[in-house]
Formats: sequence, structure tokens, C-alpha cells
Amino acid sequence: MKWIIVFVVAVFSCACEKEYAPPSPPLSPTDSSFADRTYLIDTPQTWAPGKKYPVVFALHGAGGTGSGMRSTVRFYETDERDSCIFIYPDAKVENWEEGCRCNKPYRLGIDDVGFINYLLSDAIGKYPVDTTRIYAVGFSQGGLFAHNLGCKLGHRFAAIASVASAMSVPLSQDCGQPAEKISVMMIYGQQDKVLPYNGTDEGSFSLLSAPATAEHWADKLSLNHTAKNQGVNDYVVLDGYGSAQGDQVLLYTVTHGDHAWSFTGMNTRETVLNFFLSHVK
Repeated sequence: MKWIIVFVVAVFSCACEKEYAPPSPPLSPTDSSFADRTYLIDTPQTWAPGKKYPVVFALHGAGGTGSGMRSTVRFYETDERDSCIFIYPDAKVENWEEGCRCNKPYRLGIDDVGFINYLLSDAIGKYPVDTTRIYAVGFSQGGLFAHNLGCKLGHRFAAIASVASAMSVPLSQDCGQPAEKISVMMIYGQQDKVLPYNGTDEGSFSLLSAPATAEHWADKLSLNHTAKNQGVNDYVVLDGYGSAQGDQVLLYTVTHGDHAWSFTGMNTRETVLNFFLSHVK
């Protein structure tokens, strides 16, 4: 796997022989609109001639970093480490602009959606990207932002996933009918006390419940209920929606899980990647 490191003025790249090398200083975009933003990127160690590569954005939670998210998801340990381009952006302030019209980046006018849109276009300009296989996964507040990306950039993403996060109520009110189909997956601990599984009622900070978020997407995408409280194993229950064209909304409920990325009975990393790579725009 190759690490590419960029600062505001200079550009550096390194091919790391050790897959688990510590993260280096993050990149900064060359576009002046986002010159103060940073991100990390993992690219394949070698590029196969003629091959197009999927892009996976991994979005950290509140107060986190792209580097921290990379260490959490550990995509570099998977069989797909040299088959995808993984991008780990940094929020400009402690949170992403998740579409709730309620938090600090919203009040400051930070264009996080535009930043991700720029990073995607930049990657397409630099690398052999499969534009039918663009994905985003977020943890916690990053998952709230992933839902916002699904609403605002659904024409570019084939699928999104959120872990330990649903959709904010204000975003659900603003998220119109998708211009194009997009598949959605959620993995959620039923005992989550940080972003409660059953949602919250706190004005602009209100959250849909996990099941209501799945229903919201299924309704927007005109999908049929295909699995209801289906036991996956002793720890996980699946609710699913789908269409004849293969579009899906899946909710994996970890019955004894709390606010976490990793759960007993659920390989989050592999579940996310398998879901992503099974969906094409």
C-alpha cells in the first residue's frame, strides 16, 4: 500500500514497505478553496495496467482525525488494501457539517460536503478511479455526515454506510428524493447511549431512530421490505429493504452492542467493504 503525503505548499509521496507504518503528516488540497483542509490517502502499492479502482471515504467521529479513523477501521489489513483507494479526511473543526443546521461547522459556514466533492474529483483526476464504485463510511458523528453525503452527493456515491449513527431529524426533512439510486447500510449497537439507537427528541439536535432511518431511506428509494428481525447470529439482527435492481438498505442491529466500531458477532470492517463492493452506480 502506498501512502501519499501533501502539505499546503509542497507535495511528497512515499511507498511504504511496511503495511502498518505509522501515519505521516496529512495532505492538503491544492485548490485554494480548501487549502486549509487536510486528509490522508492510502493507494495501492502497485497499479494494475488498465484497472479502475473504487474509492472509499472513511469519516471520523466528533473530535477525531483521519489518522485516527485509519487506525480504527484498519482497511490496510484487508484483502482489498491494494484493490481500493482509501481516503481519510479531517473535519475542519471538531465536527462535520452533518446537515442538522445545528452544529459549529454549520454556524461557521464550513462546506464539508464541498470538501468531499472536491477530494473525489481530485482523486479522479490523479488516479485510475472507477467512478461507478464510490463509497463513504462514517463512525459516530462521521456516520451522521455520511447520511448527509448520501443526500447531497447521492449522484456520485454508489453506497454509504454508517456505524453507531443514524440520521438527524432536520436532515431527514431536507433530504429530498435522490436523483439517482444509492444503497445504504447501518451497523448499530442497540444499547448505544451516545447516539441512542431509538433516537432523541432535542429540537435541532434530534435524531431519528435507527429503524426510522432505514425506513426513511427505503421510502425515498422505493424499496420493499425483504428481511425483518432476521437473526444473523446470536448477537446480530438484520432488517433489510431491496429492489429488483439490487439497491439495498440494510440495518444490522447488534443487540448487546454500545457506541462502538467493533462488536462481538460482527466484523464491521469486512461487512462494510463487502457491502460496498457489491454495489455499483
